[in-house]
Amino acid sequence: MKKQRGVTLLETMATVAIAAILATIGVPGLLELIRDTHQSSQVMDIVAHLNYARSEAIKRGYKVIVCPSLDGAVCSGEGRWQAGWIAFADANGNGAVDATETILRVHDKLNEGNTLQGGRPRIAYQSSGFSSGYNDTLKLCDARGAAKARRVIISMQGRVRVAAGAASCP
Repeated sequence: MKKQRGVTLLETMATVAIAAILATIGVPGLLELIRDTHQSSQVMDIVAHLNYARSEAIKRGYKVIVCPSLDGAVCSGEGRWQAGWIAFADANGNGAVDATETILRVHDKLNEGNTLQGGRPRIAYQSSGFSSGYNDTLKLCDARGAAKARRVIISMQGRVRVAAGAASCP
């Protein structure tokens, strides 16, 4: 008599049930990891742009401004940064992008559903690398709310650091 090879229906059903249980447990954690990774990537983009603006101000010897921008060409004048932002060399010191001034960096809008709000409509770095006489905080929020928010904090010395959580999210 020949030996039968293969698996029974009962063994297959047990394997599928175990796989379904593991997927049910693992998928939410994986989705949370993906959201955290996207948020961390956006925070690092913000930090990189601010550090670049600071180094350009020191290198060029005059003010460099980072501000929210809807079109990538001029500052929008409001504290909502999620539509994107620009960094430009403000050679004449008037705080606005002029035809003769260089736009150094442009960042597109953030992922859908994310907000980035700051206390001021622009961040300016002096030739010393210091920010223009004030601290500022940019709050990055996603659909998970204030508990998962990240704060990008700019000191008067121009240094940038990241902190977890925010008092509120829109």
